Amino acid sequence: MKRIFLSIRCVAMAVGCLYLAGLFTLHAGIVMEPYLQGVTSSNVWVMVECDSDDKAVVVEYGETAEYGARARSVYEVATNGKTYVHRVLLRGLKPSTRYHYRVSHDGEVTKDTSFLSAALPGTPFTFAFTSDFQSTAQVQDHLVVLLLNHKPDFLLYGGDMAGNGEKYHMWKEHFFNKQSRLISQIPFFGCVGNHDRWTKNTWAFLQGPYPLDPQAEFYSFEYGDAHFLILNTQVNTTMSYAQAKFARQSLAANRLPWSIVAFHKSAFCAGGHEEDRDMVIMTREIFEPAGVDIVLTGHNHFYQHNLVNGVHHFVMGPAGARLRPPHLAEYTQKAVKGYNFGLFTVTPESLKLTVYGAENKVLDTLELQKPAAAKAALLDERRLSPLLLKL
Repeated sequence: MKRIFLSIRCVAMAVGCLYLAGLFTLHAGIVMEPYLQGVTSSNVWVMVECDSDDKAVVVEYGETAEYGARARSVYEVATNGKTYVHRVLLRGLKPSTRYHYRVSHDGEVTKDTSFLSAALPGTPFTFAFTSDFQSTAQVQDHLVVLLLNHKPDFLLYGGDMAGNGEKYHMWKEHFFNKQSRLISQIPFFGCVGNHDRWTKNTWAFLQGPYPLDPQAEFYSFEYGDAHFLILNTQVNTTMSYAQAKFARQSLAANRLPWSIVAFHKSAFCAGGHEEDRDMVIMTREIFEPAGVDIVLTGHNHFYQHNLVNGVHHFVMGPAGARLRPPHLAEYTQKAVKGYNFGLFTVTPESLKLTVYGAENKVLDTLELQKPAAAKAALLDERRLSPLLLKL
């Protein structure tokens, strides 16, 4: 096992050197390698950080490196590091299709990169989840290499990407300097953590799937046969606030077989920061009646699988932050002190999870099944439930 870990470390260092060598060839106007967010079956956001708000940022894209289509910056959001993160929306994509893209700005062009558009229902897909980066630790380099090797279709991050989101340099040191070679080719969705804070840099660096809304506090999206609800524990999470109303409506409207909710602070957790009262209430009053299958969180620096009233709650992290010891509760199924990430494979009738450690060792597995008859009954229940339809 030690040899495997050292081997991964060597590969990570080699890939990191190659990445940095490529990064320094970018024109001064483009601050770092472009990255991808908010992918759907027809659109994706290309995020381009520049040293000016000049809208002459162009992305060429197409199914081959010949491209054929072009898109310009829609708008930009300023960081407090005197830079601007431009949003370029690539439209008209085909589902489950690999696209090439490159960015041009002020006469310079980035290297060719490719990504996969989102799947429609009926098409299996894989996504990865982890959280709590907030560190320059080499373990994050190892996890990046492992994720590149596993090749998920998209990434879902549970927050705390920066040690202090108000400090521009921490976004770079703790997250982008480590993750850019991954998120330039695999789109990611990000929850907001307490270290990120809901503030200027967070608004600039994160983008949901919807146009013209860089400060969406919470949102949902569909990918294949799963409905994803992304919540924000840095804004009001009480049942009287708009977020709870949105969560109820979003889950009630879901007609897909799988429901997955992600946010930063854990509802059910033994050890670390323990349970978050507001998210426990939201779970009992909204998630459980809606038949949510999986809840993904971070905030606590260990792996833990908790099962409460039929809902599987996972604490997955850290991806680099300092480890903490987990405790055990009556609802705890598995707990491990160790760096980790989860790889989910979703089909219309199954959801399979494999949890890996930093050495690519399997820490835990889970497989859920929904036969066609049970799935139809669940969807009928969601349609008819007066509780879910209540605003």
